[in-house]
Amino acid sequence: MNNDIKVNIPSVTMLRGLASLGVCIMHLTATVQSKFINEIGYYGGYGVPIFFVISGFIIPYSLFYSSYRLYNFPNFILKRIIRLDPPYLLSIAGIFLLSFITQFSSFHSSDIIDLFNRNTLYHLFYLVGILHGKWLNPVFWTLAIEFQFYIFIGIIFPLLVNGKRIIQLLVFLFFCLIPFFLNNNEFVPEYLLMFLPGILLFFFITKKINWQLFALLGIITLLLSYFKTGIPGIACPIIATCFILFVKKPIKPLIFLGTISYSLYLIHTPFGTDGMINFLQNYIVSESGRIWLVVLSLPMIIFIAWIFYRLIEKPSIIMAGKIQYRKKINYKSFNKI
Repeated sequence: MNNDIKVNIPSVTMLRGLASLGVCIMHLTATVQSKFINEIGYYGGYGVPIFFVISGFIIPYSLFYSSYRLYNFPNFILKRIIRLDPPYLLSIAGIFLLSFITQFSSFHSSDIIDLFNRNTLYHLFYLVGILHGKWLNPVFWTLAIEFQFYIFIGIIFPLLVNGKRIIQLLVFLFFCLIPFFLNNNEFVPEYLLMFLPGILLFFFITKKINWQLFALLGIITLLLSYFKTGIPGIACPIIATCFILFVKKPIKPLIFLGTISYSLYLIHTPFGTDGMINFLQNYIVSESGRIWLVVLSLPMIIFIAWIFYRLIEKPSIIMAGKIQYRKKINYKSFNKI
């Protein structure tokens, strides 16, 4: 198929927007002392495993419709780096800038973040958790897991689309068991049961398995995921799978949120909770006032994320789209000429 095919599924875009908004709300509501609001915001954290389910589906789905082969692995990783790293790195630069600006406030209580150290270098290669550094943004750890998943899926994808169904199923079931033996939370195997429902959905939508097998493997995956992570291990895959399968009509506000979801995910903590809200809370001391501050800050953070998307993320998307997967040259054909 054409390497330039654009995989754009409205339900995936909308779900990505809801997941990003959920994580944003979780961090915003954590800035107030109301237990009721904190408990509501807690469920926004389900956005993280939902993101993993989305990646488990959309990455192999896009590779499948781009005729990906293992020899395209370097280009695949390069596409992901160009797509994701410029916004990520500039959000880190923004954290340093905010840290510098904060020093001019009479309310500041922390030292300026040191740019030139090993911890910054760890961020460049998503190695902060592995090398026991400190993430500058609490959501960055998920990007490290995502990047490990890209490497993982780029290597094992040929096994997933192998023409022999028994090989596909054995590989899938093997991956279901890996998290119980390799359970270091700094590495992707610990989270495989969150990605696998998405891979299973990829099998089903591309007609590699029928609905009976989809249901059977889905139940197995959910049960194992429940033993591993509890209720979120069941709730998040079901929510994500049902949303992608059954929500067909685009809803403009959700499409908008989905479009800027990565930017919102990156900037809502440094510019929202750590920047805007923490600063204004020096002047707003009542609990009701701080709750209203959270409510009114949300649209402002979304607006900033939209600007960040237009200026930073969108050019990265365009640049990554220009990288194509090469086709293997058939030298036998040349010999016949």
